[in-house]
Order: sequence, then structure tokens, then C-alpha cells
Amino acid sequence: MTYVNIRSTAAIGFVSFSSTLVRLDREEALALIAGARRAGMGVDAVITGILAPALAEVGRRWAAGEVGAAEALAASGIARSCIPHSAIRSTRPDEGRRVIAVCCPPGEEHVIPAEMVTEVLRHAGWPVQHLGAGVTAAHLPAFLARYRPLAVLVSSTTTAGLAGTAELIAVGHRHHVPVMVGGAAFGHDDFLALRLGAAGWAKTAAHAAALLEEWTDRPPALPATCHRTAAYLALQHARPQIRAAAGKATRLGNGADPSGKDERLQLLLDSLEAALLVDDGRVFLDTVSWFAAYDECRRVGAHALREELQAMATALPAYSEVACRFVQDGQRHLVWSRRAGAAAAPAGGATLVPAAGAATFPAGGTVTVPPAPAPAAAAGLATVPPAKASSTSLRPVNTERAGRVFSDLLFVVANGSDTPFALLSIPQGDGEWRTLSHPSAAHGGRLDRQGEEHLFSLAVSHDGPLQIANLAEHPDFTGSALVASGARFAYAVAMRNRQGSALAVLCLLDRRPKVLSVSEQQVVIAIVRQITSQLTLLIRNDPRPAEPHRPRVAETMLRTHDVAEMFDVTDRTVVNWVSTNRLAALRTAGGHLRFRVDDVLALRSAHNARR
Repeated sequence: MTYVNIRSTAAIGFVSFSSTLVRLDREEALALIAGARRAGMGVDAVITGILAPALAEVGRRWAAGEVGAAEALAASGIARSCIPHSAIRSTRPDEGRRVIAVCCPPGEEHVIPAEMVTEVLRHAGWPVQHLGAGVTAAHLPAFLARYRPLAVLVSSTTTAGLAGTAELIAVGHRHHVPVMVGGAAFGHDDFLALRLGAAGWAKTAAHAAALLEEWTDRPPALPATCHRTAAYLALQHARPQIRAAAGKATRLGNGADPSGKDERLQLLLDSLEAALLVDDGRVFLDTVSWFAAYDECRRVGAHALREELQAMATALPAYSEVACRFVQDGQRHLVWSRRAGAAAAPAGGATLVPAAGAATFPAGGTVTVPPAPAPAAAAGLATVPPAKASSTSLRPVNTERAGRVFSDLLFVVANGSDTPFALLSIPQGDGEWRTLSHPSAAHGGRLDRQGEEHLFSLAVSHDGPLQIANLAEHPDFTGSALVASGARFAYAVAMRNRQGSALAVLCLLDRRPKVLSVSEQQVVIAIVRQITSQLTLLIRNDPRPAEPHRPRVAETMLRTHDVAEMFDVTDRTVVNWVSTNRLAALRTAGGHLRFRVDDVLALRSAHNARR
């Protein structure tokens, strides 16, 4: 493999490593990591750019039922064995630095993220003691008294670890040691960390290292201990009785004790306990949504989860009003999401894939699901005016069936060419183009979509790749909407079938004038070959007949993260817009929000008018 630069190395390495994990090839996985390090990638880039996203993909495949639990566990074991090899040689800790403790709380089985953070911090010169999983409040005081660490870092992937995290925070702060938290269980902002009373929240390992540098010079103020509400304490006290009664009810309802039923009740109770601890019922609703999507992927239906929630509602003591309300909200949420999902689903049915980062793996396993990587989360579909694709009538391509594959390829080509915006425009055969985009908030957000159709037309009429170093100086784009939106550089390639008809157009856009290097153009051409192969397979395997006057395909719905990226806000802000009726939304059968493009554009126009 030829590595172009650090960005393309991470992007290509992620795809290659993910493929290696699917094949369970340990030797090749180790060789890929070694090759990335020799090519100049740092430990942080290898772990956060290759290992973590590849594990997230394993988690997505397991949650979607594409691989079994045993395969997922084996893949996680291979990835785990690669962590020590991410550093070519061990790094000696910087003298004078105090030790850092990294651990997972009770109830958290996913230890790999903590091991990744440990390796990144060690390579940054920090003396780190990895305490492992299941560290309880009783275990920690002796260590704190003996080693006097600068900080304790607690990693939790699922909400099952939030209650234990609160206990560790209380112990650490009683011993005047600040506790930093992180992991998928805390979401995309610091809300839950604040509720638990943590001294800090880190979104990434690099963020954790930066906070530790600040704490070295200026120790943080230690917040008050997380307040245990009466509802939380009541549930803790009655939990054994609740679990026994709910377990009995579900066994009677199904005539047997289905495999995994008790484990699901345990996880639902863990989530309910965490919701009471932070006084936010959405923590419990997220777990209900995930289980609903998980069952949908396996075609289980809603009856199992509905029975479990009913058993919990019946078993809860009447005096626990808040807990009862949270469970009742979960029951209504399940009903509403099923109705919305049925209304929004296309005629052929919809396949729901749970979001990576929300997954819970089999008890006792070591598979980890880090937060979803940027490539899949950032891509969104939108319809743009047609360009002159070809005079030949083409069969419409069902892009929804391979949206994630194209999203990953756009991510790779954008990073491999060091270009922030990548677009894949596919003619649908009815005069429309369907455009899949990879925006990058780190490069200034999205460009306006106006004027792109002219670029598509030029690419189709051009023989070979079309590269425009500065759109503002090109006679075809002087004063165009695309230039007015800030675009300067453009690189476009038309993909064709053997008859010469255009299958799609790949476009790269940047806000600054430039020219792609030879190696960067090689990356683009390699990705073009992959996209062309995928499109050819889609057309060949599409069961629908090629009808010249087919009705327009259903409009693709945007996800919460897509909308958040468009407005440069957090996912929670978008959810708040829905709850205050500022933005209309539908819910999938798994409880996830989906948004019509027209509604989002209307809100965008209102925002621009207020500015």
C-alpha cells in the first residue's frame, strides 16, 4: 500500500483495516498498523483514525445483524492486540509528571477504549496506570492514597456504567483528585458529565491530554458530589425485587425464559437507574430506541420489548413516581416510534441500523463501540436540479441500498485528497440527480448547493478529469452561485459504463484555490474505480424494471447529525428544536428522528433571514 499523506493514510488505513477485521486476519492487521507507523502516522492518528473507527464499524455490523457475536468478539480481540503495536517503541514518561489513572466503572464491560486512551497518553509522555474494568469505589482509595495521581480518567461506553462512574467521582474528589470522564455513554456534549459532578469531560484522547496539561499548571475546582435523588435511591433499594418480579412476568408471558431476556432486563434497569441519577428520562428513551432498532434489524418485532417494559412498569413500586413515569414514557415512545416508522417507511420496507456508539455487546465480552466515525455520520442525501447526463435513458439506481458504502468512499477521497467537500451525483433516469455529500465542519461547514449542476454538466462533457484551480477566474463560472457561495477549487470526474453513458459524477470542492498533486489524483482515480464498480453492481442487481416514466423516488430523510452539521450545532440542539416545534420530524421504528429536506431548508432560510 502506498501512503499519500497522514490524512489519506488514516482514511485508506481505516478501510483496509476494517476489511482485515471482517476476515479475522490477525497477521495482516498487525502488518497494516506497522506500515501506517512506518509511513509517519503518530500513535494518536493510528488509534483514533484507524483502530477506533474500525471497531465502530464492527459494532455497527454486529448491531445490524451482519456478523455474529463470536465474530465481533474475535475482531475486537484482533484490534485489541494491535494497540501495543501502534507505538514502534515505548516512550519513557516525562520526568516530573504525576501519574494518571485510567479505569472503567462497575457495569462497564468495554475496556478497549480505556486501553486506547492509555496508549495515547503514554506516548504523549504521561506515566499512566491502567486499572482495568470493574474498578469500584472500594478499590480506589488505597490506590489514591499511595500514588497521589494527578487525575483519574473514567471511560464508559454504555449507560450501565454511569452509576458506578458517579461513585468513582465521589471517591476521587473526597481524596482531592479530579476525575475526568469520557466515552460513548456520555454522548456528544458535557451534559451528563456535569450532572455526575465530574471535574472534566473529554471528547477524545487528545482532548484528555490537553486537559491534563492545563490541570498540571492549574488544578480544576472539584464540583459538589452528584445528588442522589429519592427516586434513584428507592430504585436501588428495590431493584432485586423489581428484577425478580419483572423476570417472572416476562417468563410467564413467553412461556419460557428466552436467551438474553434476563440480560435485557438488567440493561434496561441499568439505564433507568442512570436516568434517575442524572434526572433525565432521555437516557432511558435512548436505550429503548436502541433495543427497538436492534429487534427491528433481526425482525423480532416490538412485542418482546413491549412485554419487558410492561413487566418493569408492573414491578415498580407505586411510591417511585418518577421511575414509573420514565418507564411509561418509554412505553409511549415505543408506540409512537413504531407508528412514525410505519408511516415513513417506503413501500418495500426499511432496514434500520442502530447508531454506532449506542450498542451494547454480549455480557462479558470485550467488543467496544466508540462514537460513530465522521464519514458515515456526515454524509447526507439531497436532490439537486438535473445536469445533462446523457442522451441514453438509464435505469434509476437505488442509492439507499448502498448509501453507507458511498459515504465511506467519499470520506476516503476527501481525506486522501486533502479536500473538505466531496459530492457524488447519480442520475436517477427521470431527469433528477441524487447527490450524496461529505461535508466537513472543520473546514467551514457546507457550501451552498446552487450552481453545482453546471459543474456536473461540464464534467460529463469533459474527456477525463476536470480540474479548475480557481473557479473565480474560470470563464464558465464568473459570477456563478457556486463562486458566490465561496467555492474556488473544483475537481470533477464522470464515471461511465461501457456504452459511454454517465453513471455518476464525483466532485471535490474547496474554498481555496489549489491543484491536486499527482499522488492525490491517484487516490481520487482509485476511489472512482471503486465507485464505478459499486454502481455497476447496483444497476445489474436492481430487481426493478427499467421504466422510462417511473414516478419520482421518495425523498431521502436526513438524520439528526446531518441537520446538526448543517447548522453547526450539537445533536441535542436539534432535538430541542423538535420538542419546541421549531422543526418538524418523524421517528423511525427504532425511535430515531428523521427530517424532510424541505423542512430543514425552510428552517435554514429562517436562520439566514435573522442574521
